Amino acid sequence: MTRPDETQPIIVRTSNWPIYLRRVLLGLSFVALIIAGLMATGLVRYEHQRGFFAPAWGPDNAIYFIQRETRGVIAGIDWALLNKPSYTWVWSDVISIRRLDPVTGQHRALRSWHDTPVAGQLIQAPPKMPFGILLAKLTTTGGLNFSVNVNVPRAADYTEAEIRRQQLLFNGRADNILNDMAEVMAVPGRGFYPAAMVTTIDNKAYDVLLHNAAFDALYPEGVPSALLQDLSRREKRAMQERILKKRAALIEDLQRQGMERDEAIKRADTRLADEGYRVLEPQLVAIEIEAPKTDERVFEIDASMLRGTAFDDIAAAISQPGNPVPKSSSPYQSQAPVARDLNDWLRAGARSWVVQSGDQYYRMMIRH
Repeated sequence: MTRPDETQPIIVRTSNWPIYLRRVLLGLSFVALIIAGLMATGLVRYEHQRGFFAPAWGPDNAIYFIQRETRGVIAGIDWALLNKPSYTWVWSDVISIRRLDPVTGQHRALRSWHDTPVAGQLIQAPPKMPFGILLAKLTTTGGLNFSVNVNVPRAADYTEAEIRRQQLLFNGRADNILNDMAEVMAVPGRGFYPAAMVTTIDNKAYDVLLHNAAFDALYPEGVPSALLQDLSRREKRAMQERILKKRAALIEDLQRQGMERDEAIKRADTRLADEGYRVLEPQLVAIEIEAPKTDERVFEIDASMLRGTAFDDIAAAISQPGNPVPKSSSPYQSQAPVARDLNDWLRAGARSWVVQSGDQYYRMMIRH
């Protein structure tokens, strides 16, 4: 036991954690200053893009479309003239199928995907399309069908002029763009994200249904009539319909003169080509599905019928799902009731139906 009058050493225990904390905070501050400097010079920037693709009228007079909303950090300047890529960390990328009520302007998501191929990834892309491009297609004939594909092209594949030209083409493809005289279309925006959806009757006056944050800055004086005219497919569709009607009348007239149908088709197409018309032959596409929707018409065709010649175009489409094949111009020649019913269905103007063969289902679609 020590005596009270003896001097005891004083031991002071110190901790290094305040020093470490100060170093960490100093390091973070230094990194923050570097990032702030890079963002001030434009070498690094944060972007939030939202675009509206492939709008189409539905049978319920609503508009269905595909929306892509992306956030990310982009490093790189505009190297477009040198074909140098930007480096983008895609923070989030959400694609959704949506329904919009044109009367109230309200829209809601019917289905969404948060796990796109670029979400959470570091990618290289041309500076004008830092998040890549969305190839979108939506149809409402015979039910709601859609396809989306996120593509990240190489910078060397796109010059500045090519990018400007392609921006009109990457607004998505849709089938039912007309409702009476009102045409719905997507208006180009920044970075291959369409800035707005509009409806127009004459390609002059228009109504904006939905727009993103960039729309007002891109079109401060409104969407030019010349751009609406470039985007419009009304005249092209009307022209094609007139050509098809003229073709059908020629075929019918040649058949009345005693010519076989196949020969009459060839003669009519030759005559139209000589007059400078371009006839777009219909294509048939088959998509394998698990089961038909409740509102889809189903035609049961067994395997033995498909092996014959009566349904040769359907058999060809089913043998290579997703790839278009020439659509037969003749009615289906078979004594089976399904041939009669399918011919009636097509004569009524239908462009989509489902074929059941055994326990497999295929959605058939006619395209031009």
